[in-house]
Amino acid sequence: MKAIKRTIIAMVSMFMMVAQLWFPQQTSVRAVAENLAYGKPVTVSGVEGGYVNETTLKYPQFNPIHATDGSLGSHTSLNYGDPQWIEIDLQAEYNLDKVIVHFANEANDYSIEYRTTAEAEWVELQRVTSGGTTPLGKSDKEFYFPADVKVRYIRVYQYFGFRINGHNYDYSMGIYEIEAFEKPDVNDLDVLMESIKNVPPMIDGDHVVLPTVANENVSVSLYGSSNKAVVAMDGSFTQPLEDMKLNIFYKLTNNETGETLEMDEPVVM
Repeated sequence: MKAIKRTIIAMVSMFMMVAQLWFPQQTSVRAVAENLAYGKPVTVSGVEGGYVNETTLKYPQFNPIHATDGSLGSHTSLNYGDPQWIEIDLQAEYNLDKVIVHFANEANDYSIEYRTTAEAEWVELQRVTSGGTTPLGKSDKEFYFPADVKVRYIRVYQYFGFRINGHNYDYSMGIYEIEAFEKPDVNDLDVLMESIKNVPPMIDGDHVVLPTVANENVSVSLYGSSNKAVVAMDGSFTQPLEDMKLNIFYKLTNNETGETLEMDEPVVM
């Protein structure tokens, strides 16, 4: 039994030594896009069921705060009739990249709107019209902002919700979550690394072609390969005798500042 135990320990130690040779050890942490709408104040035109009194909802499960609570397991539902709207106050101005609306029930006709101050007129970002009247159900929709637009308030404005046969009123949209994300900083190497972390290199004859990033002053190079006989550090490629998975590491270099960042987890090729 002791001999077997010593053998297992030796094998584990050998594997760790090989892994260290294959995979460079890194301590950098990638930036994760922050949902700016998380936990922010929500205002609605009306909530399904309304209020029993000034503070108590008839249906607490439809509380408007669910639109920014970070959970797709809860949702808010707006009141019957048209129009209806839901507004998020980001509490600061941001150069937004996109808004994602996770619908529990998507309206048939609505728009995504924004403004910088509470006194400003609403600006329509996009109008969405299905042309129908029936329930559209669950959907996740992304809406992108033009460049250099400052946004504090976001509104989903419903012109027409949906109709259910046999009912003498119209239903309104339900929303699991509204998310808002700022435009990425193309000078931030962590942000740029995030954009290629799942993008394997392409094979072009006897070499590999690495992905590019959204900053022409930042170059992508190889930093590690689990099999340098197949993918060498100079990017040359040799076809293996049988199919295999390779682990590839990238390195980013800002050619103006000299700043570098090495990938901490491999891309599987």
